[in-house]
Amino acid sequence: MYIAWWLIWALVQSVILHRLNLSWELSVKDSLVSVFLLGICCYIAITLYHYYQPGRSNRFYRLVFALAFSLLFSSASNWSLKFLLGNDPVYLDFLSASLPLRFVIAFLTMAFLTILNWLWNSLAEQKASEKRSNEAEQLVKDAELASLRQQ
Repeated sequence: MYIAWWLIWALVQSVILHRLNLSWELSVKDSLVSVFLLGICCYIAITLYHYYQPGRSNRFYRLVFALAFSLLFSSASNWSLKFLLGNDPVYLDFLSASLPLRFVIAFLTMAFLTILNWLWNSLAEQKASEKRSNEAEQLVKDAELASLRQQ
């Protein structure tokens, strides 16, 4: 499912880049490299969030984390696209002009992933808290019943 989502995103990005007057070859290569790098960044973020969850007092770290990964993605994609497709000066101008937009898209993706992860973990904590509360109530009821039986 994860790979299918990124392939669909690469297809959409290829079509958009082609509509911006890039050849199909450049559009497909650009989108595959960009989507691959963004997918890697998102996978690393998911893995890190699996092992580390900032506490309630450290919510600012989530924003810093999304910004850092967006900058990492922008730098890596800019360098790799220049390295792989840097023969065409028109494409290099396009790449430098599109870098802020690529950063914004990466930041929105990382922010969405961060918010989704935060909501997912908040829901899991809430369910665990409700379960503990129900178990505690059941223990209190059992203790009261045992006390009544002893009387």
